Amino acid sequence: IGFSGLLADVIKQHNIKAIIRGVRAVADFEYELQLSHLNRLLTNGVESLFFPPSDRWSYVSSTMIREISLHGGDTQALVPQVVYQALN
Repeated sequence: IGFSGLLADVIKQHNIKAIIRGVRAVADFEYELQLSHLNRLLTNGVESLFFPPSDRWSYVSSTMIREISLHGGDTQALVPQVVYQALN
């Protein structure tokens, strides 16, 4: 679902019971854990599920991909084909 505004508002509007979040590193997990507590409070109990990426994607970030793409670099080996096509 694409949206703007608070995730908690979307959760309530669509009666979502759980959200899935990807975490690459400990820092990501700590940040997402804080958000999960906030979302649980704001939505009266939504659960957050955390999944690590496969090894292939563990070091790739959207910020890194945007920067490479912005400067004309080749991202083909760094993103799924559908993302690569959308960037080009």
